[in-house]
Amino acid sequence: MIAVPPSASIISLRRILSITQRKDIHSEILSSCLITDILTRILIENDTENLSLGFMPAYLKTVLKEIDQHFQEPLSLESLAITAGVSKYHLAREFKKYIGMPPNEYLIVTRLNHSKTLLKYEDLTIEEIAYSCGFHQVSHYINLFKKHEGCTPLKFRREWHSNEAIKPPNAQ
Repeated sequence: MIAVPPSASIISLRRILSITQRKDIHSEILSSCLITDILTRILIENDTENLSLGFMPAYLKTVLKEIDQHFQEPLSLESLAITAGVSKYHLAREFKKYIGMPPNEYLIVTRLNHSKTLLKYEDLTIEEIAYSCGFHQVSHYINLFKKHEGCTPLKFRREWHSNEAIKPPNAQ
């Protein structure tokens, strides 16, 4: 039997597994970079039906930037549509088409991702994190976090810090 060398994606996945064992600030960045590389390969290899999907309209880039820069503030579909200069129905449809989720879900994911960074690296209370990420009710934040991450924010923080404490001696 002839040995087939592993594909670049398999090699990247193995590197991601190895890197995530370190649990430091750099491992997350390196993992994200490798995941982006894998997803880019998949898009390039499989996007033969409609190559125009790769070209996102400028108004959607504006909306993404608006969400990324102002996720802590109240944002509505109506206000984002005004920023983009399109109707809210058109924005919702095109956003989902290009981004893969509705604008509100993207906003929630952005807020939760920021909250995970704060949980890992800041010594703020859960309430302070919730409010600083744009959630107006702590219970709503906890429920969304649990739905998306499978655990509460406090448990997430405790597990992160307990994994930090048992890093291998050669990890920095």
